Amino acid sequence: MDFYCLLKEKAGYFFCLEDRALLCRQCDAAVHTATPYVSSHRRFLITGVRVPLQHYLTKDGNKIIG
Repeated sequence: MDFYCLLKEKAGYFFCLEDRALLCRQCDAAVHTATPYVSSHRRFLITGVRVPLQHYLTKDGNKIIG
């Protein structure tokens, strides 16, 4: 079974419970660092492991996307 990002035709690894969406790393970072509201969404690796937003932020709060 293959899993693809909702926004791009590439492998999706992150599932957002609130959006009910499977996203690739790049799209997940772009969507979930956009506003404080969406940054509180519960996101999981498709293996079921919860992923914190801090994964995408530097120590000074800047975004890391890529």
